[in-house]
Amino acid sequence: MENLFTTDTWTKKITDFSGLSLDIQNKIDEIKNIHSNIRPLILKIPFEKNHNLSEIFILSFDSSLYILETLDKTVITTELKYNDINYIELTIILLNSSLLINNGLVNKKIYFNTANEEYFHAIIKKIRNYQNNQYFKDLKSSKLDYLKDINLKLFNYSKFAMKRREDIIDTVYQSANKKQNIESNLTILSTNELVFIKETDELSKPDTSLYGGTWVYIPIKKIRNLKIENNKNKFLFSLILIFKDNTTYKINYTYEAKSSFKEFDKEIKKLL
Repeated sequence: MENLFTTDTWTKKITDFSGLSLDIQNKIDEIKNIHSNIRPLILKIPFEKNHNLSEIFILSFDSSLYILETLDKTVITTELKYNDINYIELTIILLNSSLLINNGLVNKKIYFNTANEEYFHAIIKKIRNYQNNQYFKDLKSSKLDYLKDINLKLFNYSKFAMKRREDIIDTVYQSANKKQNIESNLTILSTNELVFIKETDELSKPDTSLYGGTWVYIPIKKIRNLKIENNKNKFLFSLILIFKDNTTYKINYTYEAKSSFKEFDKEIKKLL
């Protein structure tokens, strides 16, 4: 029986490059020389057999990150500048977590073992701080408190996402609807971001996982426009965010959430 707790699948922070292939060492040195005097966070993510993905290296600097992959003995380098990123999506499920980064041209998804999720939180923090020019302050908004009585898990998830962040303008809560295949979720509008949080679909979560969720962070300044799309046959409506490069991101709601959504789209438009 496979040992689920082996550290072989864990993401590791790299400080010693002597054990890496010469091609990877040379590429890391080349990138570091571009960003002289800046010490990056360098991660090694092992081969991911569930998704047949090769070993990956991430170099995270103050304003951009690089993803290195080996394909047919060639090192493929993808640079993602923080200013170009439309959204980041973090999904936490034991043994099958992922970080997705989208800049319109690239939609890069990296899978990792949840045992080392703190490294990915650190990358997300860098991206959010750079994109939003955020200063830290204690969150004193009471606009999340109503969740304590209806969904404590989403309340805790949202407090984590908005910890020491800017003021919350409005929120929309959507309860779970199995018939419409919608998990309970929360959309938060703040002065610089739209944050979408949802619980993980129970069917995709292993028995060994006691929690799971997805956090999507979208900087307001990347949104060009938005529209509301109704699907009356399924009693659904969608918030469609249109980015400046004309790519989109869609969030689905049931008509049950319509009342709390009443002013939400107008509040977003005020910030565009």
